[in-house]
Amino acid sequence: MPRYEAPCFASGCGGVSEDGKRAVFTFDEPLSDSWSPEDQVYERFQGVTRPLVDFPAGKKWPVKLWAVSDDAKRIVVQTRATLTDDDLDGHGDDLFAIEGGQAFLLSNDPANPDDTPAPPALDDPSQKTMLFEALSADGDTAYLSTFAQVANKMCVQFYARTATELRKLPIDCEFSQFLGVSRDDSSVFSLSYDTWKEGFYRLRGDDSTLLTDFDTAGLGNRCSPQSNYGDVSENGDIMLFSTNVPISPADDDLALDVYTRNGPDDYTLISEGTGGQVENCSSGMEADTPVGLSRDGSRALFTTQASLSPADQDGATDLYRRVPGQPMDLITTGPTDDQSNQRNPAYGDLGAGM
Repeated sequence: MPRYEAPCFASGCGGVSEDGKRAVFTFDEPLSDSWSPEDQVYERFQGVTRPLVDFPAGKKWPVKLWAVSDDAKRIVVQTRATLTDDDLDGHGDDLFAIEGGQAFLLSNDPANPDDTPAPPALDDPSQKTMLFEALSADGDTAYLSTFAQVANKMCVQFYARTATELRKLPIDCEFSQFLGVSRDDSSVFSLSYDTWKEGFYRLRGDDSTLLTDFDTAGLGNRCSPQSNYGDVSENGDIMLFSTNVPISPADDDLALDVYTRNGPDDYTLISEGTGGQVENCSSGMEADTPVGLSRDGSRALFTTQASLSPADQDGATDLYRRVPGQPMDLITTGPTDDQSNQRNPAYGDLGAGM
């Protein structure tokens, strides 16, 4: 699935271009004349399968596929193989972008000369391990993270990496987690779990906006606010998420329900009618989970155990689509849906972005 940064830990995962003509996938057996005894990433295009990772002479290291651009022409991989001349760390674990047979070093993990646990020059991102976070839809920008030292404290700093620059993102270093990026690459989303500014944030340019700006008074003292990120529209203006805060009058419980944020103080209850436990924070069923949004943000996918359609004959987790002005659309229907022991899909297989 090109749009989501789901790392590949086994053979057969990868991405397909939007026009359906190009496929990228991992495999652990040789499928071409360029034989590799280790894992390899392949492209299938116009009836030809070819390897994408050009290992140098000598040992061929394992490779992990992290992301695929929407046109499936650019990939991001992690490997200890030295794929570029500027990779000078002595087989450190590195991230590379590969396109058109050319590899581009995104980050490097240099050998530490003094053998101390921490890398040298903590304020220099080029001198320490960088982790992959996300790839823009066009493949031009990779989002990375690394440990940093701020005011004698260790935290995580986020960067945007292009072919010409490595730019530090103005996201709070402490108590932050990277969530995703909009398809048009205009907005970066993060989670702050700092007690005083907890919530989802959108970074657009240098402007940061708190998105979970709803009133939590409806929870009373019965439980703490909880929210889970799901997806965003193409331009990042609409966000799909779940929360146990009853934002809408139609939300009559303290269980996790799925909403869209359409703008300041403008929220829509997506999983209407799921009805969990009212008296406490325990939902009494598996939580409603946000899965995905259409590009314009008008159609939402979510999972729930509640039966929101006459065709839903069981109490298992099902996938639903919510379209404005239309009844709930049960996606996972079929002849086995009346069997309560059938879990379709298996809970956990349809997390956000999967």
